[in-house]
Amino acid sequence: MDPTASEVKPTQPGQAANHPTDFKRLFLASSGNFLVDENPQYRLEADHARKLIFLVLSQTWRTFAAVPSLEEQLRSLASATVGEFGMLIDMSSLSPDADGVLLAPAIPARGTLLDAGLTKVANVIPYNCQELIHGPHSLSVNSVKMRPFNIRFYAENWLTSDQH
Repeated sequence: MDPTASEVKPTQPGQAANHPTDFKRLFLASSGNFLVDENPQYRLEADHARKLIFLVLSQTWRTFAAVPSLEEQLRSLASATVGEFGMLIDMSSLSPDADGVLLAPAIPARGTLLDAGLTKVANVIPYNCQELIHGPHSLSVNSVKMRPFNIRFYAENWLTSDQH
């Protein structure tokens, strides 16, 4: 092996979460989407260059207890993100009820995200969703611009555009 070559090992999900300094260093050194965690409920990624957080749901939840590690992960991302940023919540793989209603998930660390600079939230919902209901713990506040989309590409474009 060439002694000048560096060996790069991919960061395993959650590996850096135990050490905030390591997490921030790894996140800021990454290019493209940085995988924070992947589990049966969700996949959490972030792209610091585009200032986006991606939360892709495999199922929805109503309480923070259902996703115990998500709060610390979002806090770590918020502290590592500089300036305004957006969040994409992809619920396109979920199924609405018989009336076409889908419940938005409970999002922990909402105050931390808002204080850190969250300004836009794009909700990607399935085509057969007639209404997205925001519960008391979902991310729905007046200080954030929020829009529903059926196509993730359009949601990302809206989040990264300068127009509101």
